[in-house]
Amino acid sequence: MSDFAPNPAISFDRILIIRLSALGDCIHALPAFHHLRLLFPQSKIAWAIEDRCASLLDDLPGLDHRIVFPRRELRGLAAKPWAWPGALARLLSIRSALRAFRPTVAFDFQGNTKSALHARLSGAPSRIGIADAKEGAERWYNFQVHLDGPVHRVERPLQLLRAAGIPATPNRPPYAVPDRDRQAIEAWLIHVGARRTVILHPGTSKFGAMKRWPVEKWSRLGDLLAADGLRTVIFAWGPGERGIAEAALAGMTVQGGVLGPESPRVPTLAALLRKASVFVGCDSGPLHLAALLGTPVIGLYGPKAPEIYGPYCENHVVIWKGLACSPCTRRDCAIPDCMNFIEPEEVARATEGLLLRIKSPAARKVAAGAGETLWASGEGWAVGKEEQQ
Repeated sequence: MSDFAPNPAISFDRILIIRLSALGDCIHALPAFHHLRLLFPQSKIAWAIEDRCASLLDDLPGLDHRIVFPRRELRGLAAKPWAWPGALARLLSIRSALRAFRPTVAFDFQGNTKSALHARLSGAPSRIGIADAKEGAERWYNFQVHLDGPVHRVERPLQLLRAAGIPATPNRPPYAVPDRDRQAIEAWLIHVGARRTVILHPGTSKFGAMKRWPVEKWSRLGDLLAADGLRTVIFAWGPGERGIAEAALAGMTVQGGVLGPESPRVPTLAALLRKASVFVGCDSGPLHLAALLGTPVIGLYGPKAPEIYGPYCENHVVIWKGLACSPCTRRDCAIPDCMNFIEPEEVARATEGLLLRIKSPAARKVAAGAGETLWASGEGWAVGKEEQQ
């Protein structure tokens, strides 16, 4: 790629990446970061990110600066009028940090008002974002990019790079788990006597609560996967999700279930997911983290389109009912049948089938009814329904 020709009107000496949240979307921006680091080895690269996702970038090779937006702190101060001067001071400190980096170009991979303001306040002479950004944020860009139709979330930042003359392909980037996190998880797995681990992650963020699968179905799935006594089923959880994981574990009727450890940092969770033989979860940050790590993934989807938000890895299965009302753009639903109609038995069959396929690639067909399971393979989305045998 040494002969590529970036846009001569843009200086890439000091590159600012803006992807503040959410965790899954920050993970989807890692391939773009990897390309920038590879193609501009002498450039300085900074990443603006929110505090709740910032640990994803801990010890990330090639990242020169991390500018953290203190979302949690500011939300706490917003309810206290007497603390508003302090909140203003914190906001001004973010502006100062952005300016201090002196970016020559800012890539806004998020595309809303908050992220676009980061680009504008940074002072970068070149600000690149999507032409139809949310909330009219495109007015802050002087390089607007029209996307080639609905694309996977991994592809979106890559299209911004290509528009700037930077070649980019959707390859899975390396992600190293720090030794301290790896050792902590290995010690925990030994302590609980885990073997042939299957990780079930029943939670989502509160914002994405409509994407959750009923807790009692997670319990039933745990029973099915632990029934032979040869596996440990770990119910993983993140901030605000412990109660969901505990309820799912408590509903199991067979032995073999374990409540996952607290994971205060994203790399700690990554260390756990890397040890799994398979990960089962809804559309969430942990699912996309598992995909990044190359862990086999079973994704349970309902309100979101799998071809845009699905797991981006080689070994994965998406179960999506494709109801007439989905995908949708709603944030709440009184009767989320798109998730409720997924049954534990079909998820268990898909899990066993994926593990069999990994062990024996020739075993492509499993007992999954046509229309129940969408199989996907490769680094992108080559999707087709398997015929029932």
